[in-house]
Amino acid sequence: MKQRTGWAARKYQFLRAGLAGTLLAAGFSVYTPDAAGFESSSFMNRSLLALFQGEQNVYAAPSVSDGVQPVQGNNALAEKIDQLLKANDFNGSALIINKGQTLLDQGYGYANFANRTMNTARTQFYVASLTKTVVATAVLQLQEQGKLKVTDNVHQYVSSFDESRNITISDLLSHTAGIAATGGELDYSSPRSLAMSIGELAPAAEAGTAWAYSDRNYMVLGYIIEQLSGEQLSGYLKKHIFQPAGMGETGTGRIFGYDQFLAKGYTMEDGKNELTSALDFSTLYGCGDMYSTTHNIYLLDKALLSGKLLSEGSVQQMFTPVSEREAAVDSTYGYSFYVDAMYHVQGILSGWDSFNSFTSDGETYVILLSNRRNADAKGDDELNETIKNMLAAAEQLSQ
Repeated sequence: MKQRTGWAARKYQFLRAGLAGTLLAAGFSVYTPDAAGFESSSFMNRSLLALFQGEQNVYAAPSVSDGVQPVQGNNALAEKIDQLLKANDFNGSALIINKGQTLLDQGYGYANFANRTMNTARTQFYVASLTKTVVATAVLQLQEQGKLKVTDNVHQYVSSFDESRNITISDLLSHTAGIAATGGELDYSSPRSLAMSIGELAPAAEAGTAWAYSDRNYMVLGYIIEQLSGEQLSGYLKKHIFQPAGMGETGTGRIFGYDQFLAKGYTMEDGKNELTSALDFSTLYGCGDMYSTTHNIYLLDKALLSGKLLSEGSVQQMFTPVSEREAAVDSTYGYSFYVDAMYHVQGILSGWDSFNSFTSDGETYVILLSNRRNADAKGDDELNETIKNMLAAAEQLSQ
């Protein structure tokens, strides 16, 4: 961190003390970093430390060009998709690119129903399990640096995992570790405590024998990233993924004081939009606490395919279905993505619904970010599939 001297140092200490006093008055504990560093600090204290050190995720003005081409003229397919989104009362932002041509790049409905703020192409949304893509990317980066192998036994990094269970990092990445999605007592006081408590849970299945989606796999990976990189997960992602990919509107956790571009989350119940409760980010660590925009998710996809973030070999690992690694497992899931005609991932939180799909040639993208989760919905889930099918049909007709 840049050293401050003279007046700048005094101003920094004054602001820091003032913020600490404000937080103490509000009932928060304030933490002074010591030799124990990030590993022993609570989730709340880690957020405060990041704020004091100038590492908090704040909104950055978008670059002049992020590679998304403007929508050009009328397009019958674009009009059909637009009508489909409106007919299904889609509330969020959509970026649809087909064979390199931008069909749609706009917002639908409201980012904030109370003050009637509209969603736009630059609205930020919490994207839930799309977070897993950047965590998987970070793990593969550490493998490239020689700090781990995906074949390593997790016990090597989190001692509470029974070594004889032979759970590998690859098992965590592909949801074949046999870790139950629910049940048991977890300790959310720190990333290390969280990972250790997950390791102490009774196994739901033998590793490598079955696919079962569990956020807890990626919570453990988050801690391993911190342990091996020596950085907080949020700081690592910012420095090694968000910044290289040009994702200036993306971060993790709470946005301190810069949330004017962040949508509110809603659920649809009995025909009414109900504002959701505030997110508990300690329960989303490593698996669901990222916020982003459609353009920034597009930049992430492009950065993965272009080799900006990973080597060709690592990209191949990410997009290899687990069924090709584990003969006993029948699943198209790779590392954070399902691998079908299009690579795709969905993220769901109360109030948020996100989809990211793209083709392996980097020519077609369907990115839908919504700040309204329908309580009874097939809704947005089927909408995403319908759009992908429309693009596939258009491709067949053009051949």
